[in-house]
Amino acid sequence: MSFTVIMAGSTNHGLIRTNNEDNFYFSGKYLAPGTLDLKTIMCSQNRTDEAVAMAVFDGMGGENAGERAAGTAAMTFSDCMHELSKVIKAPKDFLNKACLKMNEAVVEQARAEHLGQTGTTASILYLWQDMAYVCNVGDSAIFRLRGNELKQITKSHTNEDFLRRQGLYDRKPTLTQFIGIPEDEMVIEPYIAKGRLMPGDKFLVCSDGLTDMVSMEMIANCLYHAPAMEEAAAGLMNMALEAGGRDNVTVMVCEILP
Repeated sequence: MSFTVIMAGSTNHGLIRTNNEDNFYFSGKYLAPGTLDLKTIMCSQNRTDEAVAMAVFDGMGGENAGERAAGTAAMTFSDCMHELSKVIKAPKDFLNKACLKMNEAVVEQARAEHLGQTGTTASILYLWQDMAYVCNVGDSAIFRLRGNELKQITKSHTNEDFLRRQGLYDRKPTLTQFIGIPEDEMVIEPYIAKGRLMPGDKFLVCSDGLTDMVSMEMIANCLYHAPAMEEAAAGLMNMALEAGGRDNVTVMVCEILP
């Protein structure tokens, strides 16, 4: 069984930052180096007879290092979708291999360009036939809206549990995994899970520039009531900017139709 997927997405550098360290993968596209924002909402319609994916990468590092890491990860994942997905048919194997290839590329770039410590999160929604696969390294989240229930379906790689046990509720958790860790320091372990698609499901892949600024209730309300995915992406982006836009904001949304 296959489904129709209506997709939309956008990215913006926000109201405070002077560069955009976010990047994405959307129907073979990613943000070109040095590009701050998308002037229009990206839109696409696909069938899940063949693999459909969208992803968000949130870079970190000094100066433009985060931007470089996120861009390299996005480009590498695009290459993997173009070449590797045709060789590795099992989605979980493909996603794990893609994460390892992105990690190798970001580590090699940091060494070659003397960028120091740099890296990026990676959150990937991979749709094939009647199944949804999610894969993440870091804390960029993926949510599923089914009916009126919005649920995070990724697992954040942070030290939040440790901080809470210490009673530190006012400190933002730090990453325990990300794309860009040399293998001699740690082998990354992507979180990968799967679930069956249902008509009417809506998915959101985003950077924390959205979730740090907008409540889950407001996000769910926007996804639920938006008449189309283009309006959902625009609405979520506008809410993040209207709330202060303190960080880069990237939103990718899709709806599953028969």
